[in-house]
Order: sequence, then C-alpha cells, then structure tokens
Amino acid sequence: MKQIKNCEVKHYDLNVDGFDSTLFIIVDLADDIIGSCMLFHDGLMQDFHIISKFRRAGLGSYLFDGVEKIAKEKNIKELFGHVGLKNTALKFWTKKGFSSVIGNHRYFVTKEIKCTQHK
Repeated sequence: MKQIKNCEVKHYDLNVDGFDSTLFIIVDLADDIIGSCMLFHDGLMQDFHIISKFRRAGLGSYLFDGVEKIAKEKNIKELFGHVGLKNTALKFWTKKGFSSVIGNHRYFVTKEIKCTQHK
C-alpha cells in the first residue's frame, strides 16, 4: 500500500480459533506501530485505534482506506463495529459513510461496501 506522512499500512491474514481475520497496522518509518484494526471475515471491525499523539493528522482515514480496500478484495459486503456512547469517534465513522444506531451502552455503526465482486 502507498505511504502517507512517512507511514505505511500493512496487513496480515490470520486464522484465530478457526476465524479468518486480517490484522491491519499503521507504522512509521522506524516500523513502530501507531495504529491498528482487526477485520473479521464477516465485516466486523474491532479495536480500530490510532495512538493519541498521532490523531487528527489523517492517519485514521488512511488506516480505514486500507481496511476498506482489503474488505472489497475479500468480497465483504458490509463493514460494522461499535463505538462507546461517550466516544468522539462516532463523528469519524459518520464522515466515512457509516450509519449508526444506538444500542446498549454503544452505537452500532455499519457501512455497505460497493464493489463489482459481489455475487
């Protein structure tokens, strides 16, 4: 994947306890991890995080673009996750095209993925 602001998104396919998933990390030129996300085969995104001192620099968008690209390649039709009720990240997910529903102690966010590989 392309580099931005001296950072790179890398991804690794994993199988944990029989569940296919992809680990995404965003690293700087020293290969230090500054953010991460886990994407499961059903579209669940978990633990999307950018270290606080690197936030508000476009790196969350850069990481998400990498996640969405691989989701399309894997023919995942929808991405989803959850955000705590007091978490300011809901604004980020809304800007990325996600819709949200209030659930028990959190927002559930979803986004349909449009790609030509859908069957």
